[in-house]
Amino acid sequence: MNRKRSLFNRRYKPSAAIYRLIHWFYALIFLLIIYLGLNWLIDSDHFPVLNISISESENGYFSYVTQAELENAQRNSIVGNIFKVNLNTVKLEFEQISWIKNAEVQRILPDTIAVQLTERKPLAHWNDDKLIDTDANVFSATIVEDLPYLYGVEGSEKNVVDTYSKIKALLDTHELRVKRLIYEERSSWQVELTNGITVKLGGGDTIGRMSRFVDFWPQIKPQSNDFTYVDMRYRDGFAIKYNK
Repeated sequence: MNRKRSLFNRRYKPSAAIYRLIHWFYALIFLLIIYLGLNWLIDSDHFPVLNISISESENGYFSYVTQAELENAQRNSIVGNIFKVNLNTVKLEFEQISWIKNAEVQRILPDTIAVQLTERKPLAHWNDDKLIDTDANVFSATIVEDLPYLYGVEGSEKNVVDTYSKIKALLDTHELRVKRLIYEERSSWQVELTNGITVKLGGGDTIGRMSRFVDFWPQIKPQSNDFTYVDMRYRDGFAIKYNK
């Protein structure tokens, strides 16, 4: 009788595989509970966004972006509770504002969305109908500041901005300012100054020719009201066209 009971117990004792299966079952139940709990957190109304911090990351203040633009981007992108807000959507929405160069968005628990924006720094008008910033990015916006006009073909933005910066540095030594800088398809440059004088630089040694003009400026300045342009395209000199 004892022998039969012993055989019976050995026959129905759960194996190691059964124990592993049971452990996996409990683990799945545990993960399911966590999943359902997370879904409840994401969809619940118990964790609202109570604070939205919008700031300019470099200057600390906005020079061109309007309050209406910021509020519109916030309203269109910050939706749901603190867990449900899509940070990438918020970033893209704020970067749709013309004056915004870059947006960085953070979720700060328990109730804050922080948005740090970098505003563009306008350099000049570009081809009359757009603006170009200091990073040579072209964008559409309205501005009341008195900015120079830069002209160039598509793809020449970086070259034009770099050349303008070098020319400006040379002219600043004599308090001269660029009104228009024109770059044409055949790599020809022309500078119109705010005093009405046009400097023709042509192609090639653009900065060298501009530097030569600046060197001679003190000599020709007394007559500057009597001529319209200076042609610097000569190797060893320059030509002046006087008013009639």
